[in-house]
Amino acid sequence: MANKRKTREERIDEIMDAAMKLFCSKGYQASTMEDIIAETELSKGGFYHYYGRKKDILIDMMARGNMQYMRYNPFMQEIRPEMDKDEKVELLLEAYLDKCLQVTNEKCVYAMFLYEGMMDEDIWRAFLKYEVDFMIFMFNKLGLEQVKDLNDYYLLSRLLNGLLLGQHTSRDHNCLLDNRDEIKNMLKPLVMRLVG
Repeated sequence: MANKRKTREERIDEIMDAAMKLFCSKGYQASTMEDIIAETELSKGGFYHYYGRKKDILIDMMARGNMQYMRYNPFMQEIRPEMDKDEKVELLLEAYLDKCLQVTNEKCVYAMFLYEGMMDEDIWRAFLKYEVDFMIFMFNKLGLEQVKDLNDYYLLSRLLNGLLLGQHTSRDHNCLLDNRDEIKNMLKPLVMRLVG
């Protein structure tokens, strides 16, 4: 029986899986396109049909995962339009803290994305776009027409990304995990102000 030819989506998944594996084991900077190609079943020419630069893989990886985690996070799925503001904020905070504090390969690569954005204009622009996309998703999920002050949203976003970056660049993950309630209490006034 002949092998079934992979679809474009399956090939992209294969590339993403290979890149994730390498970025998590070697780091983004130390991983090369040749390393990623070697982890796939694609020829070099076939691979370059999909991606020409390593940063394009990273940006695409982040685009795919940007809202996927929050969409499927059990706390976000519990938010209902009929809930009062306090209930929605409590669930939102739990979802945010899950995103920031749970250590996974995907979040490790997201920390690399945040770091690379400091030095690479394309990655920084992608970050800014994904930040706005997530804000729109969050407002819709909470049933908000608009935020009272965009500066509050950007402050919250950058604080959460700072937590995620700190959690994934430390070998002591328990420092933040053990203080989840304290972190939530620090963030709650900002989130309450944000949602009005």
